[in-house]
Amino acid sequence: MILIESDNAVYCERENVELKKQLYANPEAIDLPESQVGRFKASSGSWASCVRMIEPIEMKTLDLLELENNECAVSLTITSFPGHEGEMYLFVGTIKDYFLEPKSFTSCYIHTYGFKEQGKKLELLHKTLVEDIPYCFVNFKGRLLAGIG
Repeated sequence: MILIESDNAVYCERENVELKKQLYANPEAIDLPESQVGRFKASSGSWASCVRMIEPIEMKTLDLLELENNECAVSLTITSFPGHEGEMYLFVGTIKDYFLEPKSFTSCYIHTYGFKEQGKKLELLHKTLVEDIPYCFVNFKGRLLAGIG
């Protein structure tokens, strides 16, 4: 099972750790759980997003890819293509620097991932710039059809 997670007005994990290093004099405080010290709040338009692969029976995370550069994940699909039988691809639509009100962004992308290690890990194969928000995807006549804008 693959999920996309996006949260507005928060820092991604890497940024959160960097802020802890800057603010806490005690290095041991960096490893304290968020339930004890809280999480830093960011301004609107700051996104933390990830792609999470879960083993559905034990609900164990197999792979977790954090999106960088303030990208917000909004859509995904898994599909295969003729001539690549047995190979599946994951497509994730993202928005960079996304503000909900008024709606604005700097760029949008479609990330293409391949599966490795018997389908337990993801590998970024390609990142395609598109002109508007990629809301949905479908395999159409052996090609990826994307609902853009």
